[in-house]
Amino acid sequence: MTELLFLLKWAGIWLLVTVLAEWLAAACYPLFHRGIAPLNPALRSTARLLFSMTAPLSSIAVVALLNQPALLEHLLAEHCHDGRCGVHSPVHANAGTVVAVAMLSGLLVLQVFAVLIWSLHLSQRRFRLLEKLTEAETGQALRVIDTPGILASCVGLLRPKVFVSRQLTQQLSAAELQAVIAHEQAHAYRLDNLKSLMLRWSSLLWPPVIARRIRQGYQHDAELACDQLAGKRCDPAALHSALEKMSGGKTALDTERLRQSEELQAAGGRDVLQKVLLSLLLFFSVVGLVFVLLNAAHMGIEWLGEV
Repeated sequence: MTELLFLLKWAGIWLLVTVLAEWLAAACYPLFHRGIAPLNPALRSTARLLFSMTAPLSSIAVVALLNQPALLEHLLAEHCHDGRCGVHSPVHANAGTVVAVAMLSGLLVLQVFAVLIWSLHLSQRRFRLLEKLTEAETGQALRVIDTPGILASCVGLLRPKVFVSRQLTQQLSAAELQAVIAHEQAHAYRLDNLKSLMLRWSSLLWPPVIARRIRQGYQHDAELACDQLAGKRCDPAALHSALEKMSGGKTALDTERLRQSEELQAAGGRDVLQKVLLSLLLFFSVVGLVFVLLNAAHMGIEWLGEV
């Protein structure tokens, strides 16, 4: 029982630190968004996902460091308690107010994880039901569903499958259909559904407007990245033609997407340099966030214990 209470307390502290971290990350996102603009879409989508995860991961590091005074020497700002100065764990970490607030937050963490597990269970049930309502296409890595609409989608998290409507197979030429399938298979290869879910949950506590921006940014980059992958396997012209048919005509958004896809096909290979720069940017972002959170959490626990 004592171990459970200990875990609940520090799970609660982790949640409180994460809330602060999420808001700090959200405040920095517009600057980060401009910084990753030169990257190719595949790297940009990865960058957005990793950036959204810096807050919860940094919070885990902060909670671990708060219990290790020997590691805090160069990370905490100097301050004293009753004439005693030096590096130490939070003085009032076991105060009644701190424990009560932290344990309430810890129970909330458990509820959030319960909701996540239940939502994953429901998603799996819907996926299995969709499989029962479809049939595998001979010679193709896809499943066909009888529906009056035009549909092409990658469904599933760990083992996603491509689903298309029978009407789509009838309206597109063989080359166009192959291009659409290649695009959706690229989503499956990249595990975009799983990554989108991770990004949604890791940015759950962001202000809604900024959370919507990073999610939409990821989706846009993922579509361009899949266009690029599909264009390497199939005829780009067939992919463009299929997109026009599926959208009912070339809209302004489709035109921009097709233009960017063409530019990506002509772009040279700068992936190595871009990956190095992205790694450095994310590393310093995490280090800076951990430093700020560690000092804020340390002082916050001690202040709360004195209330």
